[in-house]
Amino acid sequence: MLVTNLDISKANRSEALARRENAVVGGFWNSGLDLINGRSLTPTPLAQKDSATTDLTVAAAQIRPSKDIDQNTAAMVEKIREAARQKVDLLAFPELALTGGGLEDAQDRVASISEAAKAHRVAVVFGMPRRRDARWYNSAVALGPDGKVLTVYDQVVAREPFSTGERVSAMWFSVKGVPAVVTIGREALWNEIAELAAVAG
Repeated sequence: MLVTNLDISKANRSEALARRENAVVGGFWNSGLDLINGRSLTPTPLAQKDSATTDLTVAAAQIRPSKDIDQNTAAMVEKIREAARQKVDLLAFPELALTGGGLEDAQDRVASISEAAKAHRVAVVFGMPRRRDARWYNSAVALGPDGKVLTVYDQVVAREPFSTGERVSAMWFSVKGVPAVVTIGREALWNEIAELAAVAG
């Protein structure tokens, strides 16, 4: 049992308003308000994602962050080797793991991670800053065990200096035929993302 005192004076609607005003998730909230106000909506059909029963070993890897992107890349490659020794199918690194402490383009380091994933037959998910159309995104890259990119997802719950991602569908990828989604940072607090993913299978 957990007993605590809550300071209600610190509660506000800022997180709820951020969700409602989000360019991607806001439509979901507005549909909910329409239903509450008695309007009828025609739901969009939701395609279920099915998978066969299979064993899937998932591991989370931490690296000691460094301001040297090459040192971080080498640490990630070593963790992939270690995961292969432990028969891991999917290895997940933290948000912005492939960085050097600033907003430098890490795209050229992706090849090193891809080569390691392929050499050790491990699917890998990692975070990195990514520049596109003169804007920075807080991105997650999912690589298959063949080293090929499965998806690149830009965080939709982004804060400055990052721009908001525009494609929730980019969250989806699969490993050994098992559907999965990737989220970044604060998105873990936005329960509608996990709920919609669960409903979709």
